[in-house]
Amino acid sequence: MNIIFRQEHPDDYEQTEHMIKAAFKNTPVRSGSEHKMVRKLRNESTFNPKYSRVALKNNEVIGHVIVSKVHIINGPKKTPILNVGLVSVSPHEQRQGVGKRLINHVLSIARNEGNEAVIVLGHPSYYPQLGFKRASNWGITLPFEAPDEAFFALELVPSSLKETEGIVEYSPALFG
Repeated sequence: MNIIFRQEHPDDYEQTEHMIKAAFKNTPVRSGSEHKMVRKLRNESTFNPKYSRVALKNNEVIGHVIVSKVHIINGPKKTPILNVGLVSVSPHEQRQGVGKRLINHVLSIARNEGNEAVIVLGHPSYYPQLGFKRASNWGITLPFEAPDEAFFALELVPSSLKETEGIVEYSPALFG
């Protein structure tokens, strides 16, 4: 399978959003507005395009991942961290490793840029395969109800989360 991973360009946006809609169409956990969330994240002042990546096969977008900056709040302490999500793979390309390769691609970039850790809210059996562990191990919690077994963190730098506990402060784009 000849797949190219690269930074998403504005010319990709329409194709990416169509792929995102198709990717989530038949999933049990969907809002129908996942593509709109990605669009909103792209318009945030904190958006960093190097963390918005696509997988291309025959010049067609078959996968997309966006990583955004969030904070862990603990009293007056505000620790920046990256949030992986949304991750999407075209239905006809799912279960072929595209999503894992996309995530590892963007995590490598994040690590090389000096980021220390990432979080993700996702499928309980998927993210541990990529080295993620429950965020509750570090005392990191969500500002809303979600199963503990679906909220993960990954240290890009060993022991970087050792003294990072608190509640995640997400961008309003993720919920608006």
